[in-house]
Amino acid sequence: LSERKYRQLVEQIPAVVYMAKADENSSTEFASNYIEAVTGLNGEELTTHPDLWIQRIHTEDRERVQEATQETFQNGVEFHEEYRFQAKDGT
Repeated sequence: LSERKYRQLVEQIPAVVYMAKADENSSTEFASNYIEAVTGLNGEELTTHPDLWIQRIHTEDRERVQEATQETFQNGVEFHEEYRFQAKDGT
């Protein structure tokens, strides 16, 4: 698919689609519009503030997720973690 068609598809499905950089914070490069319905955060907020995603992870889960992110970043291990995330409204 062309990038335009892929973007149209991604923006129409009721699911969060995102891409993150392979860096220490797993910084968000792209987030589909549906992210706002789920978290209250929009894609622009997430891409302009690289550590915003990690800051919103529940404090009891954050260290574990950061360790898994580092393992992925350093060793190419698949990232597969479940964790709690605080939406913009605090829920």
